[in-house]
Amino acid sequence: MLLSKRLKQTIDSVFSDIRDDCYDYRVDLLSTLETMGYDSREIEILEVCVKAISLALNPTNTKEPFGSMLVLADGRRSVNLSDFSNAELCILDSISQCDLPTIFSARVNDILWVRKKEYKCAVARPKVRLRRQQFELRGARL
Repeated sequence: MLLSKRLKQTIDSVFSDIRDDCYDYRVDLLSTLETMGYDSREIEILEVCVKAISLALNPTNTKEPFGSMLVLADGRRSVNLSDFSNAELCILDSISQCDLPTIFSARVNDILWVRKKEYKCAVARPKVRLRRQQFELRGARL
């Protein structure tokens, strides 16, 4: 499944500026769900995207690098990596093959790596895109 032109534009627009953390894009992505007239499939894809950027990253924990952003004393918590269904992982796998903004591409591919252990997700796609952006910043094209 490739992203529709409208979804691609939405994702590119939301991730167009640099922020400290992937989670910081969540509010903007959620607001597009409320304001745009998406069909049910587009909403499903965007909801998975929101779920992906809602995870807390703990890079020092190699066994569980993604966790809940919020855990309450009574045990309730925000989304966790284990909450992704196989269908949602398939959606992430499909959109990972699109030309995504670097920070979002890295998050999607990291989730796929941790859950599915596909080496190509962990290294290939984000590295190629980052390399291309570095060359473009220097005025060259790759």
